[in-house]
Amino acid sequence: MHSCTLAHLSLVTSDRGRAVGAAICAPTRGALVRGKACHSVPVGTRPARLAFAGVALVVLLVLIASVYSYIPHRELPDDFDFYGEEITEARRAAVRELGAQLEAVAGRAQIEPLGLRGRIDSCAPGQDNFTRRDQYAYTCTLELVRLFPVREPARSEASRLGEALIEGDCPKGTTTDFALAEHRQLEDLPETGGDCTRGSQLVAPRIAGWFRVDSTPDELRSAATELPSPCSLRADEKLCEEAPLDLAAAARGAPRGAVYLAVVVARTTYHTVRW
Repeated sequence: MHSCTLAHLSLVTSDRGRAVGAAICAPTRGALVRGKACHSVPVGTRPARLAFAGVALVVLLVLIASVYSYIPHRELPDDFDFYGEEITEARRAAVRELGAQLEAVAGRAQIEPLGLRGRIDSCAPGQDNFTRRDQYAYTCTLELVRLFPVREPARSEASRLGEALIEGDCPKGTTTDFALAEHRQLEDLPETGGDCTRGSQLVAPRIAGWFRVDSTPDELRSAATELPSPCSLRADEKLCEEAPLDLAAAARGAPRGAVYLAVVVARTTYHTVRW
């Protein structure tokens, strides 16, 4: 058990009260002057003032590091392997699960999705400190994307696709129906689901956005913002893999008669790592 006294800085002044130097005092064992050893540093010149500022910065950084070491916090595990055996097996199971969900949507809606598929697989590091306290050190999420073509009457078909996102019926309509009642154009719809009530988000595929088959390049770029965030925007790009969708190629490959393509995303948290 020991105690420590922080180093401090004090100005040395002349008899006219003008600062001519500074004393840097730090605790030393056996010191005879108030338990401190002091060294005078002149600050009358520019180099001396810069040196004084540098010393003050070092003292401040040491103080911050000392305080932080006493604040409860936990460091991320240094042995996390994005390609480890356990996470790889969990990833394969998640791919099968989400693929089955999207196939079930296609079956209920009686709509054959395009063959193109998108995929984002990422792990986000957590925090456990005085600013934020996450339950897990790492949380890994998988997102699969399929494009569903919609023919005229497009609004009715969009409603049918929304109903097909979740098994069962919503007598008063789904959140997709609620959004359709508020927007004229499908491309203006926010992300919607097959939930029966507003605010609820069941773990099921959702419609992330819409774009017309005859979209302009600018409209396609805008539609791309509805896709899951790319690896370059994730918390740790090294813990991310993606298979991006080419929306222009998808539009060219849409079946005859299709006027819109719905971006349907299925996502799940498939692996977590405790602190």
